[in-house]
Amino acid sequence: MSLPNISNHTLFPDINRDDLILLVLFSIALEKLGLAHIVNAEAEKIQYITGTLEREIPNMKPSVTDLLNINNAVGRILKGVIENQILLQFKLEEILDYLSLEIHVNTAMVTATYNGETYSDRDSAYYHTKEGG
Repeated sequence: MSLPNISNHTLFPDINRDDLILLVLFSIALEKLGLAHIVNAEAEKIQYITGTLEREIPNMKPSVTDLLNINNAVGRILKGVIENQILLQFKLEEILDYLSLEIHVNTAMVTATYNGETYSDRDSAYYHTKEGG
């Protein structure tokens, strides 16, 4: 089993909105891939203990206690996977909400003269609205 790898991606301080969205979506996909590997491993664990895994057969027939213990262990792992899936769904929904936002900027510039010298300053404020709003 291999681990997810993003070593060929470099983050720059000036990352733009689209890059950020892609990176978050990519991270969600990698997390889901990792969870899929966990589910597959748990399925193989059950197949092994029941003797239905094609490439391996257990040395002895499992007892009812063995089966109950495996069932409980797999259940705990799958509960954790489900909890992570719920968190990933929340993260995905947040990104989808973010995609519907329009980012705006207001910039104000002030120029004043004092004792024959001119001074200028500017400031920007960012805000967002839903599309069409």
